[in-house]
Amino acid sequence: MGIVKIGSAELTEAEAKRLCQEGKYIAAFRRIYALRYSTAQQYVYGKEIYYERGTLPITKRGRFQILSPADVNRLVGSRIVNE
Repeated sequence: MGIVKIGSAELTEAEAKRLCQEGKYIAAFRRIYALRYSTAQQYVYGKEIYYERGTLPITKRGRFQILSPADVNRLVGSRIVNE
């Protein structure tokens, strides 16, 4: 079983696949990633959907948070993902 790296998050393949199926997002430093599953290559990857340009990052450097769609919209301050 391998490791999936999305931003600063390191997840096992099983964890990444479970989070992808649950529709979760990952916030890492100034970026928010949507989890996607590639059926052709059989792996989970992160697609950047938001970048924070302000003075404060979303998380500390090297840390990450797993977010629901509602948490993403609340954090960003606008509706960028469907809940």
